Amino acid sequence: MDKDFVAEIRNEIIFRVHEVLNHRYGESVPMSLWDANAKKEDAFETIKRLESFKSDDNLIRLLEALRSTFTGDYGHCLSCGEQIELPKLLKNPLAKFCDKCEQVLSTKYTRQKPDDEFVQESQPSQTEEIFHQKKPSVHLRNSTE
Repeated sequence: MDKDFVAEIRNEIIFRVHEVLNHRYGESVPMSLWDANAKKEDAFETIKRLESFKSDDNLIRLLEALRSTFTGDYGHCLSCGEQIELPKLLKNPLAKFCDKCEQVLSTKYTRQKPDDEFVQESQPSQTEEIFHQKKPSVHLRNSTE
């Protein structure tokens, strides 16, 4: 996956983590996460501390995606390991499955009505809604300026 794309997604996720922390807990994201040259170990330590908000599923999903941008696993399907389609990642940066595996999983786990009609579960998760909310542009300054 293109490093610039992953860096852009990482900044988007960090911004969303900041929004959740600020709105719900009155906290902000530590500056070390905003640093593009931050050490992976420092980022993991910060993410681990933020995971103490375990009751917040949206925050946990954001932190999982953020961690994957540092490990190099971002954008790979959790089921088959293949690259998730770019349009899908652009639409939902927290996507965990490629279209093929998601279709298999949704067919396998969709509840059925007594008359064998499938139930369509089409409501987006709260985290997906967070990503589709309008947000201000974020421009990061290079720390060497």
